[in-house]
Amino acid sequence: MELRGDFASGALHPGDLKPSVTKAIDRLLESVRDRCKRKEAAKTAEAVVKAYLKKAVSSSSKRKT
Repeated sequence: MELRGDFASGALHPGDLKPSVTKAIDRLLESVRDRCKRKEAAKTAEAVVKAYLKKAVSSSSKRKT
């Protein structure tokens, strides 16, 4: 309930949650990636996810400065 109120009031911006949600989803998918590492398509997908995460962290750092 507080979360909704914070969004409605503007005290919380979706961008505030993005880095934390990205990290949580990455941890959740880690077990799936571990099971799929031997498949070439899975290796390609993992590289795409890692590149996205690196970009997300980089853009997050740039916003703080």
